[in-house]
Amino acid sequence: MLFRIFFIIIYIFFLFPANNAETSAKRKNIELLDNIKKDNKSIITTNHKIIKLEDLENILINNSEELNKYKSQIEQSKLLLKSKIADWAPKANLSSSSMPSYETGYSENKLSSDNETNQLKFGFDAQIEWDLIQPKRRLEIEIAKSKIEKAKVQYTSVLKDLYLESIKKYLAIQASIQEIKVAEKAIEISNTSLKDAQNRFSKGVGNKLDVLESKTQLRRDQINLINKKNNLKSNKNQLLEILNINEEFNIENNRTNLIESYWPLNFKESFSSFIENSEAINISKRNIEINEDEASVILSAKKPIFTIYNKYSLSSIDGESGGPPLNLNNEINNYSNTLGLKFNWNIFDGGRIKQDFLSKTNRGEELESDLNLTKNKIRRELKDTFNEYRNIKEKIILSYEQLQAAKESLFISTKRVEAGITTQREIVNTQGDLIEAETNFINSIKEYKIILAKFYRITSIKPRNYCSINPPKDPAFYKFLKNKNLISKCNKV
Repeated sequence: MLFRIFFIIIYIFFLFPANNAETSAKRKNIELLDNIKKDNKSIITTNHKIIKLEDLENILINNSEELNKYKSQIEQSKLLLKSKIADWAPKANLSSSSMPSYETGYSENKLSSDNETNQLKFGFDAQIEWDLIQPKRRLEIEIAKSKIEKAKVQYTSVLKDLYLESIKKYLAIQASIQEIKVAEKAIEISNTSLKDAQNRFSKGVGNKLDVLESKTQLRRDQINLINKKNNLKSNKNQLLEILNINEEFNIENNRTNLIESYWPLNFKESFSSFIENSEAINISKRNIEINEDEASVILSAKKPIFTIYNKYSLSSIDGESGGPPLNLNNEINNYSNTLGLKFNWNIFDGGRIKQDFLSKTNRGEELESDLNLTKNKIRRELKDTFNEYRNIKEKIILSYEQLQAAKESLFISTKRVEAGITTQREIVNTQGDLIEAETNFINSIKEYKIILAKFYRITSIKPRNYCSINPPKDPAFYKFLKNKNLISKCNKV
């Protein structure tokens, strides 16, 4: 009995403290892990890169694999030009069939003396050639230069295409963030409406239908929020792909509902700028020039090529070749040097050159048609963009007025329900109208900015800032924006 009491005392005094120490240590470890997780979350949240709209072009230049492909094409064209320029230089060639060679043989002759060969030969030939007249050489250099310029224009064209796509996604992200805020605000209103409906129902003032309609609207708003968040993530992933970056990022989301710029040119001025600055037109013209030079290269094959050359030969022979007996100690040293002028002239080739030239001529007609098609296509796109620009300005005005009316309708409906004049269904309807109006207004501003980016892509002319002009290009629209405080404030110098 005394042994059991003694054992219990030892267990209490020694094992329990150890268990308590282990428990406290585990708690500390758990707290430490929780703190680390919190710190990591804060790092992930705070260390996200902020991408501004003006940063997009530089990020594309530094990161885009698509642009790297065209950079490589530029370098390839430069190397090809160096290759064609190298044709102006003399060409030196060193050859030998005896390094060394050993020849032995015996020839029996019935009517003359026999011959025997036993020789060890060393020798080489060195030849230098320089084309004094090479008709295609200069043309090939011009073609190589044109291909460099064409590659540079293609690079610029792809950069502007990617820049336009990145702007679209950037503005879509901004719009998605605004739509999420609208959806969250709608959930707050729906929660308040549901609580009010439940309170009225519990007091016997309201009815079950109002509660159910409020709950239905709340769930509808919650689903809408999920969809908007999915849209935001999708837009972010697409921008990540275009910019070719792997890290998470945030965007600058200030002044998203404010307008800074407008399009200053009419259709005729815009089309003239397109003809002057368009990469597509420049590429088409380059293709025509290259095709004409290639046709001239084909014709140059019928012209003579004049080449100056110098050939030097050196050989050394140990042994003899002739009638026996042979003196194997004999040494023979030979050398020769020839300087001359030669030419090569293609007189007749069965009509191959003529047919190749006619093929290039037909190709030129095809390229001219491509140029005209490009002009017609851009003319149509420019007309469509002007039509979109006119419509989007009207849409901004209408969506703004729709938004103000929807806000006022929701306020009146709320007061009517509180007064018992109407049912919860009216609030549900007006709340849906408000969400639609806010979404329309957000997307109208986004589309307006995208249209300005399209103008820039087509004409290479940047939109003009409202702060830089007086009076404005479109007085009515400018007046509306200014009265509604929708123009970004100008920085005072």
